[in-house]
Amino acid sequence: MGRKAKTAVHGMKKKDVTVTLTPEGVEMLDIKANLLGISRSELIERIARGQVTSDSEAKRMGELLRT
Repeated sequence: MGRKAKTAVHGMKKKDVTVTLTPEGVEMLDIKANLLGISRSELIERIARGQVTSDSEAKRMGELLRT
């Protein structure tokens, strides 16, 4: 059985990349992705596209922590 093609929400085929982070960096990435309800990959995608800013991210995380 072949490998399933990865498609992004953004309508393009995904490309595998390797990112090297410290254990603390991975933990922070996971926390932020979990709070936003998205995967690590999607969080990195949004950061690269400028769709996650510190202000909007902080506001969203604050809303999630209050619930």
